[in-house]
Amino acid sequence: MAKVTGVFTGYKGKVGNLVYAMWKGIQVAKTRSTPYNPQSPDQTVQRTVFALLVAIGRGILTDIIQVFWDPYVGSAISGWAQWMKKNLDNLSSAVMDYANMVFALGSLYATAITASTYTTGTGACVITFSNSSVNNQADTDKSYAIVFDAGTGLYYYNMSGSAARSTGTMTVTCPTGLTATDLEAYLWFSQGTAPDMVISNSQHATSVAP
Repeated sequence: MAKVTGVFTGYKGKVGNLVYAMWKGIQVAKTRSTPYNPQSPDQTVQRTVFALLVAIGRGILTDIIQVFWDPYVGSAISGWAQWMKKNLDNLSSAVMDYANMVFALGSLYATAITASTYTTGTGACVITFSNSSVNNQADTDKSYAIVFDAGTGLYYYNMSGSAARSTGTMTVTCPTGLTATDLEAYLWFSQGTAPDMVISNSQHATSVAP
């Protein structure tokens, strides 16, 4: 940035590639620049992924992020920021990597999804898992699930109907007529109550038809 004196004092506006303005009573001029806005395929996908995560995050803020992230991330960062950061770090810049999306993160031993089965006529997506507890798990641990439709960008969950680990199944009600393989299922567990609640990492499986 250059300071201009003389006849141009008080001048504001653009001349060629220079932009003139007043700063603290001093005439200044700076080079005009055109912001770089890359539109490469990877950059475009990354923007799409970011927008999708923001849309999902807004929808699950009250029931999931504020419950399973806010109490456990410390005062330096919000649950929202940690959820966004973790998912942006995990997701590929080239594709939307549903297998690496994270809906819960914690120290409770994780349980894999045995199967996620969607019945198009009823809309029921039944997620099955082992009903026996190992390591620091307990039979009374509560299960939680969210089903994301990769075809429409919509998602479905029911946090109020959490089943115990000992049941071995968790059902999420979705609309009828969806494509089973578009439905990405995520499962996690909690033990105890806040602020001492322990949470497992969420696990993923792509749904199939029965």
